[in-house]
Amino acid sequence: PSLKKIINQYYNQSIKQLNIDSKLQLANNLIQSRYFEEKEFANQILAKNVKSLTIEHLVSMGNMFDYISDWGTCDSFSSKVVGEIIKANREAIPIVVGWKNSDNIWKQRSSCVSFLKVAKQGLELNSVLQICKSCVKSTERFVQLGNGWLLREIGVHYENEVVDFIKKNYTSFSREGLRYAIEKMDKNLRQSLLEYKNKKRKNTTTTKSSTHKKLKTNNTTTKTTPDTDTEVS
Repeated sequence: PSLKKIINQYYNQSIKQLNIDSKLQLANNLIQSRYFEEKEFANQILAKNVKSLTIEHLVSMGNMFDYISDWGTCDSFSSKVVGEIIKANREAIPIVVGWKNSDNIWKQRSSCVSFLKVAKQGLELNSVLQICKSCVKSTERFVQLGNGWLLREIGVHYENEVVDFIKKNYTSFSREGLRYAIEKMDKNLRQSLLEYKNKKRKNTTTTKSSTHKKLKTNNTTTKTTPDTDTEVS
């Protein structure tokens, strides 16, 4: 049987009747497991009770990232739980936006993935750009991919804003992150943005090379010119 079927069967038999605090405690214990299946069980418990979760619960659940160390668990928690809380309660928005500044890479990624559902609806552009402005600076692969993924979805509704964002932050994108961000754009626009990044990198390299040559020339000139402060007999 599938993992989902096993979880549903056990949940209905032994967990469904518990109060919300007991369910949260169980989820918190399961998320600390080293096994993905048990972590996913925790996510399913939370997802099945998402309508009962409050802002206080969301703040408390932020500590679960201490035990999340893979993208599967992170994305399941973000989309099935946090994303649904965001849709239901706007008070959750600044809390999740704040995760972009976390030192935990999975919490950073979650700030992106948790907003995918509202981004697909063309909502919360300002919050999305706040998140991306921070996460695009990360050198961590899974944060970059989460960032690109979020830009891709919001870009369906706000293409000009996303194109402008990419150009302003081109030096921070990993190539993989950029490809995620432009995936749903027109082929010509995608190519233009890839060339834009390459062109900018080339110009930056050329500028550095020219500056280096200029400095080298000046140093050579200085060495062949008498020191005017030295008395010449």
